[in-house]
Amino acid sequence: MDGLLSKLRSLDAYPKVNEDFYSRTLSGGAITLASSFIMLLLFVSELRTHLPRSDLRLSVHSCGLRTI
Repeated sequence: MDGLLSKLRSLDAYPKVNEDFYSRTLSGGAITLASSFIMLLLFVSELRTHLPRSDLRLSVHSCGLRTI
């Protein structure tokens, strides 16, 4: 468990303060992981919206239409 926490701590992509004085934190690693996951979900969602679908079918029903 301690190894997992140290790996998560090393993921902190947004450390504060000058490079000589910063320390990577567990919360920073968790925020980095969560924000990366959300960005990936948003990217895939937008990609699926804009890619053409090959299974799209158009169906026209004429029942219920009247001509005048």
